[in-house]
Amino acid sequence: MVLAFVCSAHPKSRWSGLKNLVIFSFAYQVWVLWVYYKTSSWVYPIFNALNGWQKVAFLQGATVGIIVLYFVGELLQQKVFNAKKGVKEAQPASPRRAPPKGIPKKHA
Repeated sequence: MVLAFVCSAHPKSRWSGLKNLVIFSFAYQVWVLWVYYKTSSWVYPIFNALNGWQKVAFLQGATVGIIVLYFVGELLQQKVFNAKKGVKEAQPASPRRAPPKGIPKKHA
C-alpha cells in the first residue's frame, strides 16, 4: 500500500522499480527489528522458533520472493494492457533488404 503512494504507477524503468522495492523491503525489515528491540516481542511469532541465521535467511528469502512477485506483476501488467488495447504481442518484422549488386530485382 505504501508503495502505491510513494512510487508512480509506472516506474521509469525496471531498475527504478526494483530499487524502490528493495529500499521498501529493507525499511520494513528494519521496522520489524525495531519493534522487537522496543517490545521484546516479534512481529511474526515464527521468529521465536528461529535462530539468528535462520531469521536472516527468512527475511532475505522474503525479499527474493517479493522480487519474484514484482516480475510476475510486470508480466501480468504487460499482458493485461496489451489485451485491453487489442494489441497482439509484437513479432519482429523481417526487414526488406536490397538484393546484392549484380542480382536483378524481381518485379511482382
